[in-house]
Amino acid sequence: MAKGTQIGGYTILGEIGAGGWGIVYKAMSADNRIVALKEFYPQSIAHRSRHGLQANSTGVHVAYESALKKFREEGNLLAKVNHRSIVKVYEYFEQDQTGFLAMAFVEGNVPGEPAPNLNTVALTGQSMPPADVKRLADELMNALEVLHARQIVHRDIAPDNILMAGLRNDEPMIIDLGGARSVAAFLSSTMEALVKPGFTPIEQYAANYAQQKPPEASADIYATSAVLYRVITGTNPVEAVLRAVGHDLDPPLDPGRFEAFDPKFLFAVSKGLSLDARERPQTIAQWRTLMSEGGSAGGDSGPGKRKPWPLAVKFALIALACLVIGLIIGTKFALIAFVCLVIGLIIGTKFALMALACLIIGLIIGS
Repeated sequence: MAKGTQIGGYTILGEIGAGGWGIVYKAMSADNRIVALKEFYPQSIAHRSRHGLQANSTGVHVAYESALKKFREEGNLLAKVNHRSIVKVYEYFEQDQTGFLAMAFVEGNVPGEPAPNLNTVALTGQSMPPADVKRLADELMNALEVLHARQIVHRDIAPDNILMAGLRNDEPMIIDLGGARSVAAFLSSTMEALVKPGFTPIEQYAANYAQQKPPEASADIYATSAVLYRVITGTNPVEAVLRAVGHDLDPPLDPGRFEAFDPKFLFAVSKGLSLDARERPQTIAQWRTLMSEGGSAGGDSGPGKRKPWPLAVKFALIALACLVIGLIIGTKFALIAFVCLVIGLIIGTKFALMALACLIIGLIIGS
């Protein structure tokens, strides 16, 4: 929209930025308050006409209306949320067949200018100082905890959706929930609009992801871990679908390589990047505990950790060991060793070792 356009009681002052799913304007309210005004404008399925915004065809009309409904729901939910790391939404309104969010205008280190996003602040190839990374993690976790408590899953945490406010551009603020985009992408089969390579968890690639009720908070933990990986390593993580077919994180979050960072912190970020959603922390509280206390590895995530051997492998090794014992000292002792080791495996490795030790002592004394 052109400068000077009147919309919903606001006067457009200029355009801040535009993406595939919306345009953000700098605007002034009737009481002279400067705001950021976001217009819902999914350009892949809609266009502007003299009657307002319209779906490109009857085939995508349902997608457009469903996404607008989700945009409306998220806007009204965010208007009830107050947190210093979540951009404040003042109101939601509709005009010209589309929706608008009037939000706080967030300044960066240049007065009157919009704050840059994390993509701009976190330079490619450069690692942020550990203290800044930890502060970023704390602020993002605190904000997500507030959203999750209201059953809101962001679905689109990424560097371009994190503004860096303040005089030092070091005060993160989350913008742009991804629910409306997910709905429209699903209904219009526009997969490229649903994912952000490197930051989107693998389950979000599923065709029915937008229909999941409710979406999992662990999806936000994966995406936030990917953001932290970016600022630690200076590079985006390998895309989830590529990791699923054997491409490892490069570089891995190895404490030996990133010596300035707390190993427990690196482990928690790696854990959050587990491909299997079940192996990630399931809540922000669990993730925060992992960062402070550490934990055991799971999935493909723990730096320098091995996966536990499958039960079938353990039994196979026991059977092989007992076969060797049987060949050396007799079948009877092999059967006794096998029974003792299986019992030990069931009730604990310590008991298995005790059983084996007792068997060896018995053989020595008996001989």
